[in-house]
Amino acid sequence: QVSMNLTNYEGTPIFRAFEMVEREAARYGARAVSSEIVGLVPQKALDACAEYYLQLEDFSAQQILENRLAAAGALTRGHGAGCDDLLDSVAAATAAPGGGSAAALGGALAAALGEMVSGLTAANKKFGAIEPRMRELAGRLGAARGLLRRLVDDDARAYSEVISARRLPKAATRRATAVPLETARAAAGALELLAELTERGNPNLRSDAATGSQLAFAALKGAQYNVLVNLPALSDAAFAAACRAEAAALVGRGSEALGRVDALLTG
Repeated sequence: QVSMNLTNYEGTPIFRAFEMVEREAARYGARAVSSEIVGLVPQKALDACAEYYLQLEDFSAQQILENRLAAAGALTRGHGAGCDDLLDSVAAATAAPGGGSAAALGGALAAALGEMVSGLTAANKKFGAIEPRMRELAGRLGAARGLLRRLVDDDARAYSEVISARRLPKAATRRATAVPLETARAAAGALELLAELTERGNPNLRSDAATGSQLAFAALKGAQYNVLVNLPALSDAAFAAACRAEAAALVGRGSEALGRVDALLTG
């Protein structure tokens, strides 16, 4: 069994990694019989695999039916239409989704801004010297965006479990604490990448990266609040103390990164 983490699918496509494993296995008279993707994967990474193995000529992502339908829907509804359902859910007089989901959504939006900045910087020939790093950042921020988007739903479910729990309230509260802590980790990581983008990326996009940094810090603080509010209900004092300490440390990291961004933008 061979396991690996691919952080930059454009630098090392999935198909290239698979082919390398195939070649090495063949040297010993073996072959790869199957493969598995754990977690989320960008659509473009799978498109590249299809293009490679089918030997497609002049292939365009616009030939994929779902892409055309999505593009047509976006033109019809406008850029903000996809957010309407989620905003309506948050605004509704229900307990969930609430602050935890909103924090995760803010973090996902911050990561998306970072993807945009790193992608545009990488595509600009003036920044050829840092193109590999920019593409790496784009991949890592894309993964963070996917994780944070999932946490939007996970937080709402975790809080609903707390409300409805009867026989296992302690387990539900523990999960309701763990989910926003995961949001805090992801937001802090995205914030540090956004700070680097603000410092090293295309100066014309600096305000976009800085805006993403502020969003990421808001997500981080919101996640911390949602961790802290659950701690009194936890019976495991050691777990509660560890969560409190980790959340505080993450906020400390985020504050340092945001300070660098703010100093660069405001002087």
